[in-house]
Amino acid sequence: MFSIRCKYAIRSVLYLLTKQGEKVSVKQIAADLNITQPFLAKILQDLSRAKKISSVKGIRGGFYLADDQLDNRLIDIVVAIDGEDPLQECVLGLEDCGSANPCPLHEKAVIARGYYYEVLRNSKIKDLESVIKGKGLRLS
Repeated sequence: MFSIRCKYAIRSVLYLLTKQGEKVSVKQIAADLNITQPFLAKILQDLSRAKKISSVKGIRGGFYLADDQLDNRLIDIVVAIDGEDPLQECVLGLEDCGSANPCPLHEKAVIARGYYYEVLRNSKIKDLESVIKGKGLRLS
């Protein structure tokens, strides 16, 4: 449903959440999340341009979440990286799929998509911190 870029973006944002108050280099994030640095750098730049994360250049710079960015929702991250299409495209990849010409999974996919959208729309970044820490989730 989501591109690998989007999955890495979400993992990176959640990683930054665990480092709240710190500026973290792309090199450190890439190492900790086991993502290639050049690929991750582009993703983080896109998130920064979309104002979903913040960055500071220089020797003491890095990426971080500003207080107001903690209110971003997961859907905001998805849209910043993949646009709205991942939640709209056919699960079988058929171009002509739609209500007028449904694929065999269309009706079930519409229900599942609606559920995913609501979960992403109702999940603020700040609300996920306790889940990450409480369950000891590893993002790498």
